[in-house]
Amino acid sequence: MTTEKKDMVELTGSNGKGTEDIDKLIQREQKQAAYREDYNKKPEVVERRKAYNANKNKENQIVRMVIKGEITKEEGQKRLAAVGKS
Repeated sequence: MTTEKKDMVELTGSNGKGTEDIDKLIQREQKQAAYREDYNKKPEVVERRKAYNANKNKENQIVRMVIKGEITKEEGQKRLAAVGKS
């Protein structure tokens, strides 16, 4: 019975050793994490996220009002439709 023995390399960002395949996975994940971090700092992304969160908060508030019986289901649907258009 033979097993393939791969050369061990120093892993990126750690003191350990592993195969080149593992090191490539680590490098790819680090590259993706850096991209996500840069992307999430872009002003247009920040603004869109703020607008999205504001709309979600409005929607949640309307749903809570329907659940509590403060407004009718129909009124809630109208208000939700209005939030979607804003």
